[in-house]
Amino acid sequence: MSDFIRKISSRKFWLAAAGVTCGIAMIFGVTESEIATVSGTVMAMASAISYIVIEGKIDVNRLKKAAESLTGGDDGDK
Repeated sequence: MSDFIRKISSRKFWLAAAGVTCGIAMIFGVTESEIATVSGTVMAMASAISYIVIEGKIDVNRLKKAAESLTGGDDGDK
């Protein structure tokens, strides 16, 4: 699941998705203005999703370190 989240939060993935979407839209005769709006929306969503995922990972790591410092760092897995 972590690999899936990493891929979904990738700007490269969203850029590819925007490219495919724009290509399909051009096939169906959508105007350039509408294509620009859709691709802009996709990229804005990609930025927001990437930020949320990355900040979540940072928060999880911060909480793990805080928990380790409270328990003395000996979790028995070593």
